[in-house]
Amino acid sequence: MNETNSDSPSIENDGINLFVIYNGVRIAKSADWQAGIWVSLEPGYRVFYEGYPAKLVIERDGKIISQ
Repeated sequence: MNETNSDSPSIENDGINLFVIYNGVRIAKSADWQAGIWVSLEPGYRVFYEGYPAKLVIERDGKIISQ
């Protein structure tokens, strides 16, 4: 069973970088947007794409919290 949160993730562009925002916090930064590689900015979070068409998935401490 997945944890759910009322805040859905969003992607923010600051003109240079792309960030994943979750609960108002930047949790990941794009290392390579074309390859879909995200670098965690907050401990315990992992962000990745899954499936086709690709869906953004957010894990926290190994549990999926948003997809």
